[in-house]
Formats: sequence, C-alpha cells, structure tokens
Amino acid sequence: DTIFFNNPVVWDVDQASTNGIYDGVEYINKAFDNYDIVAIGETHGLKQVTDFYIDLVNNEDFRSKVNVIVFEFGNSLYQKELDDYIFSRTNDSLKIKKLWREHTSSLLASGDRTGVSRFLKEIRNSNFNANNQIGVLAAEPPIDWSKIKNNEDYFAFIGQRDRYYADKVITEVVQKNQKALLIMGSGHFSKLNGRNMDKPLLLIHKESNNSSVLISTMTTSGFPYEELPNLDRGALIETNSSIISELKLGGGFIENVPLKNQTDALLFLGDVNELEYEKHTPFNDPKYESELERRKSLIQINKSH
Repeated sequence: DTIFFNNPVVWDVDQASTNGIYDGVEYINKAFDNYDIVAIGETHGLKQVTDFYIDLVNNEDFRSKVNVIVFEFGNSLYQKELDDYIFSRTNDSLKIKKLWREHTSSLLASGDRTGVSRFLKEIRNSNFNANNQIGVLAAEPPIDWSKIKNNEDYFAFIGQRDRYYADKVITEVVQKNQKALLIMGSGHFSKLNGRNMDKPLLLIHKESNNSSVLISTMTTSGFPYEELPNLDRGALIETNSSIISELKLGGGFIENVPLKNQTDALLFLGDVNELEYEKHTPFNDPKYESELERRKSLIQINKSH
C-alpha cells in the first residue's frame, strides 16, 4: 500500500521547470508555502548532504519560513544542551557532543560526527547573525547509558526509535502548528506501508492537517544516472516526472516498486562516484573510548546467550 501525499508542489507558471526539475533549495522553500513539513530521507555521513543543509539554513527565504529542524542523530535527553548551543547561550563543545556520543547508535561510532558538528555550528552561527532563529529538535529516544546493564535495557530504547521520532514531531511540530524540516535516514522515510514497523512519516501524516513532502537523496549506486538529463549538483527532480516516475530499482529504494510510489522527489548531489563521506574526528578521549568498549561488550555478551 502507498500513502499519497498532496503533491506535486504548486509552482507559478513562470517558475515551472521542464520535466519536473528544479533547484533543490528553491523547491524546498516553495514547498513550505503549501506544506508544514518537508522531510529529507538522507544517506548518512555524506559531505555533500551536509553542504546542502548548510545552503538551506543560510538561505533567507528558508529561515523566514521554517521554525525547527528535527534530526535523527541527537539524544533527546540532551535537548537543553542543544538549545543552549543553538541559541548561543553556551559554546561548550563537549556538552554538544553528548547528542551523538550518547544516542542509541553510539556503538557504531568510530569517531565524532563531523557532519553533524558542522551542521549544528552553521545553524548556531546563522541564528546569531540573522533575525529569524531556527530551533533544532533531537529526536532520538532519551537513552541514559549509565543505566543500561543488559541487552533488554538497550533494546527497550533502540526498538522505539521510529515511533519516538514520530511522536516528537507530532507533539512539538504538528500540535504546535510549526513548520519543520525533518531529517532521517532514507531507510526510515518512505511513502510505502510495510517496510518498517512504525513508519514515522505515515504516523505523522495521519496526525497532520497539512500533508508532507518527501525528498530522498539520490546517492545509491543502483540509480541509473545515465537515464537522467544533465543535472547540476543541488538539482531536484519530482518523481511524478515522466523521466523517472516508473523507474524500478534496488539500492536505497525498494525493487519492483515505481519511484513515484516511494518518494515525492529526488535530490541530486553529484554522481555516486563524486560523493565523499565526512571524516570522523578521532575521539581522543580514553574515558569515553573505554565506555564505548563497555557498551559493545555488554551487547555482545547478551547476544552470545
């Protein structure tokens, strides 16, 4: 089954692009004229993805329309520390690192997340220099690792990630009549039922009086780039375009399901061979590295029984 959002984005005749191709920043700004929520299903850790977000938050039109950005890699237990940082009340870098060092997926980390750090720093700087301030919501469950003693403790949190993200958006965005940019891994965001247990966008859509626009970053090696016209980096193509609407592919998308049924638009950030991953900054923190080993051994021990 597919949930159909109210798309395409409505454009004035003189702004319309041939074949449903637009500038990505302009498209998102236009979307917020008609919708309260624009969601980006991203590929994590790509430099070009972070660069695109930075272009957005530095765009005056975007800042005038958007109240809050909701992002996946942030432990909501540290929302106050995030608020203090974003609104320039403190510049304690160690406190802000708790957002990703202490979230449910910290076990996978090999260093501090440079992309997240760059993005939050840019929002902070923009908030300091602009009249329109943008808030940021950390949407990971509030796990306290000091209280995690076994596998069951851990999965009580990681098993509710999608549901928690949706609930956070519903209570802090939908119910407060805010306009928000949602960011989450593309595996969590889809218009299709049945792929994930809780489907954040479907849950949010049911509670919202104003439907959402879903954009997926075009970064999968399985995408047939040769079938597209020449695109500039940052270009966006609607999936109801005749060029790609019926394409069926694997990679970051579901095989044998037309793209138009999976997402509303694709954001082109460069050919897959041109994309770069952000460098992880080494922790250089023996105490934290020891704690990471504790967490990993805790889960491994339980998996062996």
